[in-house]
Amino acid sequence: MIALIESFWSQSLALGQENTLSSQKARSKEGLLALYNFCETGGPVVRDQSGGEKPIHLRIQSMRGVRRLGNSIKLTGVTRLLSEQAPTSLIQTIQNSGSFTIEAWITPASTLLKGPARIVTLSRNGSERNFTLGQDGDKYDVRCRSSQTDKNGLPSIASESASLSTGLTHVVFTLGNDHVSRIYINGDLNSEGQVPGTLSVWKNNVQLSLGNEVKGNRQWKGTFHMVALYGRSLSGLEVTRHFQAGAYAEDTKNIKIAVQGKSPEAAFFEHHIAPVISEHCLECHDTHNQKGELDLSWKESAFKGGKHGMVIVPGKPEESELWLSVHHDEMPDNRTMLSSEQKALIKQWIQDGATWSLEHIDPVLYSHQSDVASNWVRRLTVSEYIRTVKNTVGIDIAEDAHDLLPIELRADGFSNTAYNLNVDLKHVNAYAQLAEKIVQRMDVESFTGRFVKNLKFTDNEMGALIDSMGKWVLRGPVNEHELFAYRGITTSVAAAGGSYEEAVGLVIEAMLQSPRFIYRVENHVGDGTVWP
Repeated sequence: MIALIESFWSQSLALGQENTLSSQKARSKEGLLALYNFCETGGPVVRDQSGGEKPIHLRIQSMRGVRRLGNSIKLTGVTRLLSEQAPTSLIQTIQNSGSFTIEAWITPASTLLKGPARIVTLSRNGSERNFTLGQDGDKYDVRCRSSQTDKNGLPSIASESASLSTGLTHVVFTLGNDHVSRIYINGDLNSEGQVPGTLSVWKNNVQLSLGNEVKGNRQWKGTFHMVALYGRSLSGLEVTRHFQAGAYAEDTKNIKIAVQGKSPEAAFFEHHIAPVISEHCLECHDTHNQKGELDLSWKESAFKGGKHGMVIVPGKPEESELWLSVHHDEMPDNRTMLSSEQKALIKQWIQDGATWSLEHIDPVLYSHQSDVASNWVRRLTVSEYIRTVKNTVGIDIAEDAHDLLPIELRADGFSNTAYNLNVDLKHVNAYAQLAEKIVQRMDVESFTGRFVKNLKFTDNEMGALIDSMGKWVLRGPVNEHELFAYRGITTSVAAAGGSYEEAVGLVIEAMLQSPRFIYRVENHVGDGTVWP
């Protein structure tokens, strides 16, 4: 009986601790007026996910200036995310309460942007506003109009110098009905001030804009991960909890829209984690190298771990060697370390359960930074071809490629235009010359040793080599027709008295000229469904 009672109290205590931890990490929804988590992977609309009766959806004014990243949106050019009309309900709610909060998870592109560059603004033009959260060099600048400021919201409230960095940042501005304003950065109070007067002078002839002034003359550049507006002042404890919850808090993810059948967790992995693993890990930890007996290119082997055991423990970054090694800058070995943003993403991913939605991470795909389902077939651009060769066989062919390949007629190599599909005679000749140059610079024997142990000039060994090597070079399994064609090359070389290295070199040359190598070929049609 005593043991039973002890067990009951132990379970009750554990449950209480779990509920306490859960409440500590939860985001507050009280007074939430607008929420943007940028989960849409395409289209010009950014939807308000707050669940309010009058959602304030935003429209991207120039798609050329943005890149969708699954759970975030990166502003790279001149653009803005603009409400189609004045958010009068939001304005009235804030006026009635006399307080509000601007919250954002962002990654600034530079500490040199001034103006201030508009991060979040509710304004009419460059000199009339209700509020603006902006960037002024290496600090944040907030303008809030009141009955005792001018119509531009001056004098402004600023964070401390050098408080703005290019890492993933949680920035919050609060104004209480006691007129006290506060700026928090990454959960900590950074500066405090006063906004005297009332908000009764706020105007309704304004629009909500992210990334630029309403009229488009104060461009901010960087990445938006989450933006929220509240009709009240969040407390310091709430701000800390929101920071601890992270940029992709669970209750935020639960209302994300699944696009093309992908869960938010899958989109997060494919757009944020897989590219980092591809760029920083696979050179040493892929199927052919497996340094420390660790292969991170396949889901099964990644969770199996390496010589020293598991490296990914879902839900426990502090027990995951993958996180610990990048956190302490122990990995990547002798290469550029991960940025603070990339480290934060890895930690967040493991903490949220380490969803791994792909069976295999293709480094060639992620070196192009394009969406898996966005293109069915197109020829690689010159820069993509150069990176693909380097990723595949380790040879830098940049100078020769720029000399031999025809100049790109279009800048949008990601479009299925006729030019991007066609290969004319100039391209054919250039690819043939480049393939020959690449093989001449390769250590063919060492390269083939990555795929087979026995370097023998026999039918069985050659078949095994072509099958394994082809899967790597051509980014997918070799079919029977292709295997027969490549075996024909080695048979001809053998019949003519040629060497093993000569035969394999010619096979590699042929593969480097294959449409499967010089084209991006996806088994998806335009709407993202699998074909056939």
